This record gives sequence, structure tokens and C-alpha cells, in this order.
Amino acid sequence: MKITRFFAISLSCVFAMQLPGVAFAAYYTLAASEEDPPAACDIGDAVYAATCYGSYCDNTRLYCTDTNFPVSHRNWSSNFSEEGTNYRLCASNQIMTGESFSGRYGDNVSIECSSIPRTRTNCQWMGPYSEEQGYRYFGGKYANGMHCTGSYCDNRYYLVCNF
Repeated sequence: MKITRFFAISLSCVFAMQLPGVAFAAYYTLAASEEDPPAACDIGDAVYAATCYGSYCDNTRLYCTDTNFPVSHRNWSSNFSEEGTNYRLCASNQIMTGESFSGRYGDNVSIECSSIPRTRTNCQWMGPYSEEQGYRYFGGKYANGMHCTGSYCDNRYYLVCNF
């Protein structure tokens, strides 16, 4: 019995060490909307999933996890919406670490980007997602940008990448 337990724990540790991408210490932010402060991960953490609820995806909660990367600079993008240029991307050596909203139903979006000593690879757009789908896990990758369509930026897509 003791040997079986030891073997199972040892095997679990070996598999855990080989998993790429997202670390295990995860948490979620308070919901953000135009009435609330921005949703932002702690310094050194990044967005690995998101959820929204309320009409037109009005309230957004980000899921964050430790990246183990030192952060040298954090900055917010200009606002975007489904009208005009409907996306913002972080630089290739940045990870997305926050979202801020203004306007009715959070129609105007800004993303926070944090500089890290790595460059993004294997990127893909994931979405759309809205309050109808709720939670969106990024498959072990970190967010690097966002784009939206639909009334009030209701349908959201995230550019997710390995770092």
C-alpha cells in the first residue's frame, strides 16, 4: 500500500514537471466593467482564461497565474471597440495582464501588457466568446491581445500564445 501511494505521487510529480504552459498557482480577478476598476493580474502573472456575464458581456473576470518571468514594464493600450480598429495586441515580448472598460456595457476596451524576457510563439485566435459561452480557457497558453465584434464589443476573441 505504501509503495503504491509513493509510486502514484512520484508519477504525478513527473507528469506535472513535464506540463508546458500555465503554472498551477491560479486565481481570478474581481469582475470589471465600466462601473468598476480594471481587472489586472498581479505583477509577474498573466491571463490564461477569461469569463464574462451580464448583457453584452458587460462584466469580465480574468483568470491569472504565475509566469515566473520578471516583468520590466507594464502599459495600457488605447481604447478600442467594434467600431473602427477593433483589436489591440501586446508586443511580441509582452503578455496580456489586464483589461479595462468604459462606455455603455463596457463598449470601449483597453488591455494592459507587461514586458517579459521571452518572445511569443505558436499564436492563435480563440473565440468568439460572450456571456452565452461564459468561461474560456486558453489551452495552456497566455493571452497576448484581444479583438471584438458585435454590439458593445460583445463577441470577444483572444490572441493566445506560448512564451
